[in-house]
Amino acid sequence: MATGYARTHLRKTAEIGKSLGFVAVLPVLTLLTLFLPTLCQAVVTYFEQRTMQGAQ
Repeated sequence: MATGYARTHLRKTAEIGKSLGFVAVLPVLTLLTLFLPTLCQAVVTYFEQRTMQGAQ
């Protein structure tokens, strides 16, 4: 009886976790897509500066 209850409880928790995870991921994905060009530009600039310093 206890194992059946635990199993049901775990399944419910997993479902809630999935929906919560999806909801939590959405804004993160939106932010990522918004900041991706800026981030890429920053990384490129950083590495360009590093290689310039290394060349000198």
